[in-house]
Parts: sequence; C-alpha cells; structure tokens
Amino acid sequence: MDVIDLTKDSSPIVAFQEAVDSSAPGVKIIYHRGRVLAGSRMARAALAAFEMGQVELVQRRDKPSGFFEFIAIKKNAPH
Repeated sequence: MDVIDLTKDSSPIVAFQEAVDSSAPGVKIIYHRGRVLAGSRMARAALAAFEMGQVELVQRRDKPSGFFEFIAIKKNAPH
C-alpha cells in the first residue's frame, strides 16, 4: 500500500489537498507526526476531507517516541 508523508512539506495543507485529490483509493497520507494536532489548520483540513467523504482518519502511536502519526486513508470515489 502506498504512503505519502507530508510531515516535512513546506506547505502541508496545500500538499494534503493535492494528495487527497490525486491519490488512488487506499493510499495512506501521513499529514502530521507529533503529540498534539487538535485545533490546528491541518486538523481542520483533515476533518473537512473526512466530512466530505474523501478519507478515513486514523492515528498510530510510535511507542519509542510517544508521538502519533495522524493518517488520512483515501476512500473510493462515491458511485
């Protein structure tokens, strides 16, 4: 399964929307790595994509660092 890591991108919100628009279903888009994301512009962009039915949102904890990876998984286009 393909993974796109946007955590070092200089324009992560723009890159996130481009990845959502152009990725195939099932692609994992890592849009943040850290402890907190709530309330940020990036969190709002991910939530908007979820609410439009474009992605599912998940997170995965990296046990050694204690950080989380915040991941959007591209959904199939509605029929």
